Amino acid sequence: MEKRNNLPNKLKKMQMEMGKSQTEFAQELGIPQSTLQNIMKGGNTTLDTLMQIAAITGFSLDELVLDDPAAEILRKLLSQLNCYSHMTEKEQEEVRYHVSIIQRHMNILLELFRNDR
Repeated sequence: MEKRNNLPNKLKKMQMEMGKSQTEFAQELGIPQSTLQNIMKGGNTTLDTLMQIAAITGFSLDELVLDDPAAEILRKLLSQLNCYSHMTEKEQEEVRYHVSIIQRHMNILLELFRNDR
């Protein structure tokens, strides 16, 4: 399955959903506005910056960088589970583990579907 850098698109979408200017969004992420602007133009950044963005947004590095529709669907599903936020960290980790297995299966199914077209 081909994976491509989706970081600029992901950040633009988050910024729009939050209704923030680029400067405000950069402050929210804890990075300079010029760094955010550079990422949004080309998607390149340091691992430290990427880890900072991941920590603030709650996305994994894979979710931030790779174009993975299954991950987006599963993230939305988890956000709808009200009980998830009330779980202990260990319970949340278990849920994320099982969701990652489901995600892998969804990716396989998506790839099979694309190949059948």
